[in-house]
Amino acid sequence: MLYQSFITNNPYLKGTNVIIGVSGGVDSMTLLDLCTKVCKSVYVVHVNYQLRREQSDADEELVKHTCKTLGIKCKVVKPGIAQLKGDGINLQQAAREIRYLAYSEMLEEEKADYILTGHTADDSVETMVFNFFRGTDIKGLTGINNQEIIKRPLLSFQKDEIYQYAESAGIVYREDQSNQTEVYTRNLIRQSILPSIEQHLPSVTKRLQVTQEHIARAARFNTQVVDYLTKTFVEQNSEGHFIPFDRLDNFAFGLDFLVYWSRKYGFNQTQINQLYHTRQVGKHIEADKYQITVERLGLQLRDKGLEHTLSPVSIIAKQFTIALQDKSSFLTSQPLSSHYTIDDMIIDEKLLKLPLTIRTWEEGDRITYRANPKESKKLKKLFNDHKLSTYQKHQIPIVVNGDGQIIWVVSLQKSAFFAADKGFKISVVKSREGSF
Repeated sequence: MLYQSFITNNPYLKGTNVIIGVSGGVDSMTLLDLCTKVCKSVYVVHVNYQLRREQSDADEELVKHTCKTLGIKCKVVKPGIAQLKGDGINLQQAAREIRYLAYSEMLEEEKADYILTGHTADDSVETMVFNFFRGTDIKGLTGINNQEIIKRPLLSFQKDEIYQYAESAGIVYREDQSNQTEVYTRNLIRQSILPSIEQHLPSVTKRLQVTQEHIARAARFNTQVVDYLTKTFVEQNSEGHFIPFDRLDNFAFGLDFLVYWSRKYGFNQTQINQLYHTRQVGKHIEADKYQITVERLGLQLRDKGLEHTLSPVSIIAKQFTIALQDKSSFLTSQPLSSHYTIDDMIIDEKLLKLPLTIRTWEEGDRITYRANPKESKKLKKLFNDHKLSTYQKHQIPIVVNGDGQIIWVVSLQKSAFFAADKGFKISVVKSREGSF
């Protein structure tokens, strides 16, 4: 009996508080029925996209009526057309983002344990086939999976089993007629491709379920191997994670490791392939929250949210104090008493021209390293001599004279042309309290 199998397959649900996404279709209405018998508390979220007009409203009324009968709280969300068609994403993706946001909000409101959806084995197989034709990696072939908070308790059941249970339990549901059209690729797979294969290979869904299990096992093994190799390949440093090229090059599957390791940070195989083979210092790729940059000796991954850059600051008076990137170090011309001096420079006042500019490195920057202003060095070479990473190059403050000449690459190089024993003094200090 499906009910007993449901309990056996989902022991974690007993006595929990859950949020269920209920559309009014047979899968979600069946899941609602089963959870009312197993869970401690059930809350429902229904999203009426209003795309099928009267039919969409009828779905909403069914879900609300059922919840009222069961004494269950039901939250109805009605997004506008602008929400569904905004941000340059397709309709189905926008709809998915809207409903999962609604689920997450109610999860927080009710302090529930899980978000549940009514996906079945058929849905998972359709996803697998869909991803296969799109071109996917091993993870995409595992279909639909449970996550830490988002669970799919019906994944072990086929659609036919769901219909049989719904009929025997007297569950009222509505069929979404848009599922019958082949305009959407998933519906084409559901209505035509898999049924056509079924004629030659009976029980194709069950066969593909077995394949998914094998692929999922391989994916789990792959994840464990990558986690194990991470300890050998990846170094922790002040900027994040660093992978030396020599370690990748001396391993037959170095690129494969890099592809799978970087995926958890939001990068795809195409990005990694390009970066790995280019190896142009300074070249970088970006994901939503992270960036990988090619350095001289390897690849540096950084959290973009932790990156602090110094916006150009114009100094129009001789008395100034500005905070540097770490917010606890300061560049100042003020007399010092109770602060820690890290470094300072005295500038020949006859050569000083206001306004000064405090900024970071720009391509082509040069600094005079001798008293003769014609004898200069590119900052790029200076940074390379000090073996600075691309990130570090863009973090060092540079003091620029009013005529455009660089006076000081702070704490790294002073211009011999501007340096003097007496004159205008600028100091780098670190405050005891972290601020002036």
